[in-house]
Amino acid sequence: MAKKILFIDNDQDFLDTRVEKLSKEGYEVLEAVSIENAEQILERNWIHVAIIDVRMRDENDGKDTSGLSFAKKKIYESIPKIILTGYPSFEYVREALGPALEGMPPAVDFLSKQEGWEAMLHAVEQAFAKHIRINWDLQIVWTDLKSSSFPHLVSLIEPQPIGALLPDRVDEIEDLFRKLFYDYEQVTLSRILWQKDGRVSMDVQAYAKSREAQFVVTCGHASVIHAELERYHSVAPKTHVVGIPLLIQVAENRHYAAVAWSLPGQDITETRSLARFSRESTDRKVTTALENLFQTTLGHWHKQLCAGESDKNLTRSYLECLRIEEPDKLGLLTKAASLLEALAKEASSCRLVEISTTHDQIVFRFSNGKVATYTNPFLLLTKDEFVFMPRPTLCTALGHLSVNNIIVGYNGQAWVTDFACAGTALPVWQDFISLEASIRFNLMDKRDLYATYEFEKQLLAVNCLGEAVSAVDIEPEYRQAFSMIQTIRRYAAQVAGDDLAPYYLGLLFNIVKGMESYDLNICRPRQEVITWVHHLLLASMLGEKIDREEPFLGADRLGAKAVGIQIDEINHEIRVQGRKVNLTPTEFNLLVYLHHNANQLCKRQDIVRDVFGYSNADRDAEKSLLNTNIERLRSKIEADPSHPEYILTIRGHGYKLVVELAL
Repeated sequence: MAKKILFIDNDQDFLDTRVEKLSKEGYEVLEAVSIENAEQILERNWIHVAIIDVRMRDENDGKDTSGLSFAKKKIYESIPKIILTGYPSFEYVREALGPALEGMPPAVDFLSKQEGWEAMLHAVEQAFAKHIRINWDLQIVWTDLKSSSFPHLVSLIEPQPIGALLPDRVDEIEDLFRKLFYDYEQVTLSRILWQKDGRVSMDVQAYAKSREAQFVVTCGHASVIHAELERYHSVAPKTHVVGIPLLIQVAENRHYAAVAWSLPGQDITETRSLARFSRESTDRKVTTALENLFQTTLGHWHKQLCAGESDKNLTRSYLECLRIEEPDKLGLLTKAASLLEALAKEASSCRLVEISTTHDQIVFRFSNGKVATYTNPFLLLTKDEFVFMPRPTLCTALGHLSVNNIIVGYNGQAWVTDFACAGTALPVWQDFISLEASIRFNLMDKRDLYATYEFEKQLLAVNCLGEAVSAVDIEPEYRQAFSMIQTIRRYAAQVAGDDLAPYYLGLLFNIVKGMESYDLNICRPRQEVITWVHHLLLASMLGEKIDREEPFLGADRLGAKAVGIQIDEINHEIRVQGRKVNLTPTEFNLLVYLHHNANQLCKRQDIVRDVFGYSNADRDAEKSLLNTNIERLRSKIEADPSHPEYILTIRGHGYKLVVELAL
């Protein structure tokens, strides 16, 4: 690896002489005779150290400090700089070497041109020794040279081709790894785990004489990695939790940054992505991995529920979580029309399905002659009443789970590896929803689009989130995905209740967010077109469900009378603030009993006798039964179950349902 220096001086003779000497010492030197020239070089090239003359505009102007001003630019703060002048003064020294509030000071050394070549060489050597912490001797091994290399890594990080900049970006990313593993003799870079939003995650084995270590390394654009670290620190538990990696080391240079994570007690070489694990394991093992994920790894976060902020509804919470701008109605429909037209052409050319659209409808004509007609889901997002969804329940969550950014050990322990979307006030359903969507679009091997349609119909034909659905009518190749989604929904129901409305709404937003990456200007293989049609089909089915079925209407759409708790005993329906709540028969009977005795103390023994049919309320089993059902009922009807407004505990006696009775 070459040690690169940018030498900036408007004295061409002095510049040429010193560049020649530095080159003989083994340094690769780039020359700049003006500030503009230097900026152009830094835009194209990766350099380690800069030597900058103070007077870059006019050598005879005592007030010219243009070189020093250039050194102070924040964009170049990560580059160690040696300030050079033929007219040294104490003021220059103090200004150049003064401490920086953040990052590196404007200069790490200050030289007079009269001090001679040896002083400059010493200053350069010290800059590299003290400020360029790069392991020049590190041996870097790639296990798969055909698909993995630093050029390949750069191509995954950069969203657009960078052409002539590639060689320097490759040098920069390699230097980043030499910084990150400064204390090791060799690193072996093997699998790339996932790539998303300017970041790449991979597993790395590091070796030194006396030790060996394993890491998951995430690298990418410096600003993106910084944002992820901020989110990690905002949510990371103070004590170690199995499944949450530990932050070990961070390295950074001008464009890129990298983080090394460790997985205590886990052999990383024996882990697999959830996608691969699900393909190679039994349904039972996959279920165990999901149980470990939601009960052990994320359980302590998801159970810390809090009511949504007073000025936010559920729609806005999802928009913020997914970083979607508030829909511009005309702009959204215009983009949607272009997307629908392009996707319909692709689907037709692949002979998958005929898609026809009007302003308010989408019609799918399958190859077997079956027809499905739905309301345009993009039209739903423009309706004014769409914003009148209930206040959200929030929690600490990762914000984005996928079958790729979850890795699973041989023992079924699941580990999360992506913190870029994590937060302390996210919709409680988001982690479950994002993983469910990832299973659909990244795991299912879809060949028959009508079978996919039947798969979605089965999942939508439920009355509550945790309801089990038989997989008898599901195509064999879809059954594992079907089972995984049902497991995810079961845990979501345990955490946030059985209400389908907020879950389906979040799923719709996640699908719409995913469709933002559909490129109108490229051609795709048939299997990829099927996945995009699946996006549109599911969005249409969800939109219809949300728009037409009464359980999904927000309280404000039901009118001002929809307040408090309403019970329809004939139809076994419960509404809280106008929102339909799905209860089990036992929970329904318990609430009806409390409602018949509203605003009065209901003693524990009376509830156990009259609701559950037990005559002895002192038995531990009956006590546990009542406590469990009260807790579940609160989780479904209270905005904040830890601070109930309806079902109050009368310590030592029983419970009281507080409601506003009709006159």
